Amino acid sequence: MMSKNIIVCGHGAGDPGAADNGINERDFIRQELAPRIKKYSGGEIEIYDMSKNCYRETKDGRGIHSLKGKIVIEFHLDAASKTSKGGHIIFGAGLKADSLDNRLADVIKKHFGWRHDRAFHPRDNLLNANTAKRIGVNYRLVEVCFVTNPTEVAYLKKNIDQIAKDFAEAITNKVAAGSNKPSTSTPGKYRVYTGIFKTDEEAKKQAKLIGAKLGYKPFPKEKRVWTGVFNTLESAMTAQQKISREFGFNPQIRKED
Repeated sequence: MMSKNIIVCGHGAGDPGAADNGINERDFIRQELAPRIKKYSGGEIEIYDMSKNCYRETKDGRGIHSLKGKIVIEFHLDAASKTSKGGHIIFGAGLKADSLDNRLADVIKKHFGWRHDRAFHPRDNLLNANTAKRIGVNYRLVEVCFVTNPTEVAYLKKNIDQIAKDFAEAITNKVAAGSNKPSTSTPGKYRVYTGIFKTDEEAKKQAKLIGAKLGYKPFPKEKRVWTGVFNTLESAMTAQQKISREFGFNPQIRKED
């Protein structure tokens, strides 16, 4: 039985898309992200022919034209400067985000934040989006993060399985197949801490920056930055991910006695 949900991998068929920091859009989406999302969907997501370039196929009357009745999610990686960050979702101008778009946006926000603090960027100059709007295909293009940002690429590689699970859950609106996601929180006392800085002054400076941007009551101690106490492991993990994403550190979690 074919799924109603289908992933389109951006670029392809000789077009690698944007490339930087050791990866390109075409290969990373096809080899790493899309297959994992499909695996965690429990058979509820299929992938558009990965040997094809859907943009070119649409120009030739196939591509999006062949996906009537499907829910289409086209995945890309964005490109700009090395400091550009965050992901966003594109659909046809004049359309509104639906519940799927909102769930996908939550995944992006969790892992990378939103580009320019906006989840949705409707546009009228993209062929697949315009075609989908015209013929009534439920479509959106997801820019996951910036391939040009080394911190985001490092985070993407390190957390690819969790990111894929979260996207699978967003698309199917179900818990990912094979997920070990706990049904309840893990109580306790936890702190997040960074690696060692060269000086106490640098640790103090970074603690102020983390506090100003994210909160968490950080403080310097022994040339590290420590957060305040979290009452569940899950909340500490969320803080760990955000600190890693925003500052490029490699924070760890310690359970307090």
